[in-house]
Amino acid sequence: MKRFLLLFCLLPFNFHLAAAIYDAPPAGESARLKAWSRLDTDPLALPGALKLSGQTNEFTDSGSQLLMNGSALGGDTVWTNDTAGGNAVLQNVDQSKNLALMNYNSGNLFLSTWGDYPTLDGGGGNTILGNAFPAGPTAHYIIAVGDSALGANTNAQYTIAIGYSAGANAITDFGSICIGNTAGPGTGGDVLNPSYQSVFVGWLATSIAAITNGIALGANAVVTNNNTAVIGHGITDFYFSGALRSPSGFAKGDFTGITTTNTLYSTGPAGVGSRTNVIVVQGGIITGWTVTQ
Repeated sequence: MKRFLLLFCLLPFNFHLAAAIYDAPPAGESARLKAWSRLDTDPLALPGALKLSGQTNEFTDSGSQLLMNGSALGGDTVWTNDTAGGNAVLQNVDQSKNLALMNYNSGNLFLSTWGDYPTLDGGGGNTILGNAFPAGPTAHYIIAVGDSALGANTNAQYTIAIGYSAGANAITDFGSICIGNTAGPGTGGDVLNPSYQSVFVGWLATSIAAITNGIALGANAVVTNNNTAVIGHGITDFYFSGALRSPSGFAKGDFTGITTTNTLYSTGPAGVGSRTNVIVVQGGIITGWTVTQ
């Protein structure tokens, strides 16, 4: 009679009887299976939290995500993968201190810890690795690898800077290669006065100003003029395995030495008339020869 009265009272409220056992089921495995069979199973619905393996962690559903002990499973979202509208961008969510971005369409690859990331609108194709990022905004097909590489640059195209502070002084640069600790142009102004298609390789290899078509190779090598190559600093000897050739010839530089002027007399054709030859020799090298009659 006790069971009959309970069921009679619950029926008007259309309650599920799946888990409504008013007293504990008998002990034993068969009793557990009998109680499980009374649950809603399509889909399986539990009236409260779920505990597993006899442990204390409770698993629930907030309606939008699974929770463990009230917190979302999996922690914070770290990466986003934007594929909407033809995009193909994989990047980290929090870019306030660390930037990781791979953009298939623009060709940009950033793995930077710079902390201040201006928008680059130069057309893409940029690779930036390390504690580095240009001051922006225009960058097109640049490679910056190393702490502070291209740090002051706001306008660069086809520039390569590898090493600590490589290319960091130039504000504007087109097509230069800077490899080494602080290697790169000494300065580079606006677009009308950029550093342009120069090569700097070596520790502190640099130029005194914005330079065009300059080459500085070796530690402390400094280019002072456009279209000039400086190899080494304090190097006194060069060795070549073959002949040294220059299609345009070789020009003499300034040098010291004893200067002598030699005057020679000769006759003209068929012994008629006379010729005066003035030969100037400096340091054993003929530096001048004039003929008068």
